[in-house]
Amino acid sequence: MDPEHPHGVGGVATLSSRPEPGMKDSAAAWFATRLELVALEAREAARLAVKRGLLAGFFGGMVMFAWVSLMAGGIGWISVGTGIAWYWVAMMVAGLHGVVAVVVGVVFARCGFPVFETTRSELEKDLLWLEDLHRRIKS
Repeated sequence: MDPEHPHGVGGVATLSSRPEPGMKDSAAAWFATRLELVALEAREAARLAVKRGLLAGFFGGMVMFAWVSLMAGGIGWISVGTGIAWYWVAMMVAGLHGVVAVVVGVVFARCGFPVFETTRSELEKDLLWLEDLHRRIKS
């Protein structure tokens, strides 16, 4: 390719200035397969998220009912046993719950779960392939 005329000589494109038709088709096919893979994994992730959300909601409701019943009985029992008014015992229990919630929140924030593993793996392979191709072109 002539550096003075990167788009061809005299306004006419030369063969070297046009992308190869096979490369365009290959690139389009590559993008199409990657987009299809992302869409497939997104649908699967959405389905699993709905299922997990429903199960977590039901589980959470049952645990909350049991916990509230246990706390109400425990606060009454501690209040009668110690002679402290029930509302002070309830405030102490609420404070304890606040501390535990902060600790659990910090632990939960540090835990992550992998999303789009297959797509990420394929893109990493593509990057390695492109780096290898670039290295071969330079040499």
